[in-house]
Amino acid sequence: MTTAFALCGLALPGHATIVNTRSPQVPQPSTELDLTISEGLEPGVTRARTLRCDPPSGNHPYPETACYDVAVAEGDLARLPGEPGKVCSGVYKPVTVSALGEWRGIPVRFEQSYRNACKMTASTGLVFGF
Repeated sequence: MTTAFALCGLALPGHATIVNTRSPQVPQPSTELDLTISEGLEPGVTRARTLRCDPPSGNHPYPETACYDVAVAEGDLARLPGEPGKVCSGVYKPVTVSALGEWRGIPVRFEQSYRNACKMTASTGLVFGF
């Protein structure tokens, strides 16, 4: 009989009733970006990686750092913090990077060409560091 009262939410003296006071968690919109690097000015895949955030994962070699930089840029890869002050040579060996996917539920589409891989890293940090 005591069990019946406890199951109904009624407690007898000396018996505890468990009440769930936690509110349900709202799932965080996901972040998943398909990243590519190609040599030259034309888009084409030379290297490709997938970056997932919240939690950082995918086959990107530096997912924690890359996810942090994407979050700092609020998903706008044109605003990545990069590596300010990085000194690069003037060698012309262009690379083109692209990103397609979502950042916290917001569509991301990014494509940019750089004079060389060093200039790319100076602008994008480790997001395209693979």
